[in-house]
Amino acid sequence: HYQIGSTMSRIEKNNTGVLSKNDKRTTDTQPNYKGRAKINGKDYWLSAWVKTNDMGSYLSLSFEDMDKELE
Repeated sequence: HYQIGSTMSRIEKNNTGVLSKNDKRTTDTQPNYKGRAKINGKDYWLSAWVKTNDMGSYLSLSFEDMDKELE
């Protein structure tokens, strides 16, 4: 289990990512898991929410470009 900011502060391998449980979650709108991903050489923040429907549980994902923070 990786922790953001320690072992996986930077994703080196392309088209991979890592998620860790969001221990700071206080509302249902905040993600259950947070992490990072590198897709086609570009770094993204990764958020995941645990959802359920008639077919069972699944993860809903959101990717946010890390470069947008610099704008």
